[in-house]
Amino acid sequence: MIKKIDRFFHITERGSTFKTEFTAGLATGLSMIYIIAVNPAILGTVGGIMQPGSIFTSTILVTVISTLLMGLLARVPVAVSIGMGLNAYFAFVICGSMGFEPRVGLAAIFLEGILFFVVSICGAREAITKAIPDNIKTGIAVSIGVFIALVGLIHGGVVIPHPETVVSFAKLTQGPALLTFIGLIIIVVLHANKIPGGVIIAIVLTTLIGIPMGVTVMPEHFSPFSMPAKPFMMQFDFSQIFTGRFALVLVTLAIANFFDTVGTLTSVLSISKLTHKNGNFPHIKEAYVSDSLAAVISSIFSVSPATAYVESGVGAAAGARTGFANIATSLLFIAALFFSPVFLIMPASATAPALIFVGYLMMSQITEVQFADISEGFPVYLGILACVFGYSITTGIIFSVISYTVIKICKGKAKEVPLGTYLLTAFFILQFFLPK
Repeated sequence: MIKKIDRFFHITERGSTFKTEFTAGLATGLSMIYIIAVNPAILGTVGGIMQPGSIFTSTILVTVISTLLMGLLARVPVAVSIGMGLNAYFAFVICGSMGFEPRVGLAAIFLEGILFFVVSICGAREAITKAIPDNIKTGIAVSIGVFIALVGLIHGGVVIPHPETVVSFAKLTQGPALLTFIGLIIIVVLHANKIPGGVIIAIVLTTLIGIPMGVTVMPEHFSPFSMPAKPFMMQFDFSQIFTGRFALVLVTLAIANFFDTVGTLTSVLSISKLTHKNGNFPHIKEAYVSDSLAAVISSIFSVSPATAYVESGVGAAAGARTGFANIATSLLFIAALFFSPVFLIMPASATAPALIFVGYLMMSQITEVQFADISEGFPVYLGILACVFGYSITTGIIFSVISYTVIKICKGKAKEVPLGTYLLTAFFILQFFLPK
């Protein structure tokens, strides 16, 4: 039985072990567990069927099912959960400024997932991925490395808004910012000494250190157990699918979800050493099929779209090489369903150091970028700027691809640009003219 599981997931073949995969999967789960608290807070503002208790349950169930699908079908160590940014778009734009009822928005998510499933089965998503130049794919991984580090610095209370300089560092001698740096030091030391499970150890130790510091807040009447609320399911309203406003929602969701997934899969699997020289990876079609099904599953459980999680890089950094790691991640979320108080006491400063450290690992690929050639190096540079300052992986990809094509043409190297890249560039330029 053990040998069959080993062969199925390619554990030994990829130079890993069951222990490494399991602990790395737990590390991924701990780094993204914040979503069970954040998602109900965001989607709960909509009201109606969007009740925090049911959203909490749905978030966990969608994460478990979607992450297992990715692990079993694609056999890659990439977790899937409710997309940050996509949940805000659903709550504050679709159901907010656009005035749609939640059921209409859920119908759009369902159709988006079905659409992606069809194009994934046909291999179209794989073809689009291959249309992104190899150098740009490397740049995407670097961009996401800087992006995820920024996310970690913000969540850890290190980077804060400033009225004059836009952003600034918080006071680093106290509170969450200090705890974040303590946690970062612990991770670096453990990694330098090649301690197995270093990320998980660091998260637990940082949480405990935060208790006397007042950052880790222990409830007065603490109980580790909780009973999940019943989720709302199959809440669709297809009455507006033929309207222009509905089409706009569908297209926007599709663009954001698609290219976020492309960037995340490429970058995380590069850490796991699973990408080929051309930036592609094993079971690429199955990965996209799993991702498309995740959107369908999300809509069934009445939450915003699920997508591949960039925090999976934490598990990859801890040694995850196969989809077996996803089983550990899923088990952790199942436990959270009944022991949510235990997970919710972990402060952001405990998981933020892991994100910052993964940013360092992903940045190391920048040495592979051909900066000596401006047509190769500048698009990567511009993509990093767009990704970080636009706070969007998709924006980074768009600016990279467009600038790559334009510079190649201006240098008289138009023939070096594949037809697929031209089509992708045209599509990206077109989306700038779509109403927001």
